[in-house]
Amino acid sequence: MPKISVIMPTYNAETYVREAIESILNQTFADFEFLILDGGSKDKTIEIIESYNDDRIKIYKNCGTIPQSLNKGIKEATGEYIARMDADDISLPNRLKKQLNVLQKNKDIAIRFQTSEGTFSERETVYDIDMQLQIEVDLETDGLDCHYCPVDLSIAVPTNTTKKVSI
Repeated sequence: MPKISVIMPTYNAETYVREAIESILNQTFADFEFLILDGGSKDKTIEIIESYNDDRIKIYKNCGTIPQSLNKGIKEATGEYIARMDADDISLPNRLKKQLNVLQKNKDIAIRFQTSEGTFSERETVYDIDMQLQIEVDLETDGLDCHYCPVDLSIAVPTNTTKKVSI
């Protein structure tokens, strides 16, 4: 069983998906599975994904909308933790290692967010900004209440918590 399951939904993401995949495959922490869930792309997204020969990659096709794809990814995940990735984002090389370290050292944290500003390709600057946010998970109603949610979040979550929280 891998330590982390990285879940990435895709849909017509041919412009950025190669960079997103490379950024996960080149992580300094390597004990992960990479679940890529496509929502029925009409461009070359699937062709690009299938060009990778890496045993950590698991491809799921025709998974529906992004929320449907994410829910399928959560069901299929076998890792102890789940990390969320978008097909148009790039993760810095130490992302998984940093998020895992925080979660393992702080058992009271259920969800760890990491934000980055800037983009990749045509935008030149990437800022690595870490934030620990106050999160409340109400497992009775499967609700997630984020007191401060900036955009462009990457998330790392213990799998047993995620499977109890709807997306």
